[in-house]
Amino acid sequence: MISVKLSQIVDVDISAAQAKDITIKYICTNLDCKSCYYIRKDEKYNEEYIFYKEVIYSSHSFEIEHQLRKATDRDKIVYQFLQEILNT
Repeated sequence: MISVKLSQIVDVDISAAQAKDITIKYICTNLDCKSCYYIRKDEKYNEEYIFYKEVIYSSHSFEIEHQLRKATDRDKIVYQFLQEILNT
């Protein structure tokens, strides 16, 4: 988390990786998403939904895929933008 309250100008150098991390956190916090969300078409309903995977740990670990909600146009734009940032 970044918390800044200053009354003067401060120059800060951050790396490209830090800038990328700050950008992703800002987008996810303000646009109701998480970097682990992904969009894909649900063949049963023939519509795009937001999904995420959860790892369950017990005597054996396994993944469960959760369907969160129907993807809106805004969700699709945010997802594409995040993918572009994550893959650079």
